[in-house]
Amino acid sequence: MSTTDTVPNYRNKVASRSEVTWAGPGTTMMSAYRGLEKWTREHNYDALLGVRFIMCAKPDGEIAYMVYGTAVAWEY
Repeated sequence: MSTTDTVPNYRNKVASRSEVTWAGPGTTMMSAYRGLEKWTREHNYDALLGVRFIMCAKPDGEIAYMVYGTAVAWEY
C-alpha cells in the first residue's frame, strides 16, 4: 500500500496526509516503539506503516534503539 491508495477493505477511506517520523533512543525496542505511537496519536495520525528499528551502540557500550516509520492519516 502506498500512502496515496485507499485503505484496503475500506474503500471510503483515502489517505489524506503522511509523514516519515522517528522516535528514540529507547532502552528497548518496545520503549522506542511506544514513543513513535505517542507521537502519532499526538499529531492526529491514524496509522503507522513500514516501521523499522535501528540498534545503536552508545559510546559507553550500552545498546539503544531508534525506530522510524510513515505516519498516515485518512479521511472518509
